[in-house]
Amino acid sequence: FNMGVDNWLKSDHVGVSSKYMASILFTNEVGTVEFGFPQDIDGLVRCFKMEDATNTSIEKYKSHLENKEGWRKLLPYWSAMKGAWFLDDKEHVNYPILERRGL
Repeated sequence: FNMGVDNWLKSDHVGVSSKYMASILFTNEVGTVEFGFPQDIDGLVRCFKMEDATNTSIEKYKSHLENKEGWRKLLPYWSAMKGAWFLDDKEHVNYPILERRGL
């Protein structure tokens, strides 16, 4: 659902990586934020929730994130991981990059 960026910023679903993503599209509301990358499943889920709350998708961020360390390896799996999270399939959300493999 679309709660908007202002309400999302006031929620419990804000972390370093999700705020970094939000700052790419919503600079006026979020401001400039230091680089962030999901370090665990909780960080990844906060990114998914930010997308849902602001009615955005990874496609809007992709060109900015694909050249960033870590994000480049995560982006090809984004849709599958988000779909698994949506279906509450925690086993398939657990992408190896979040376990420090491949970095």
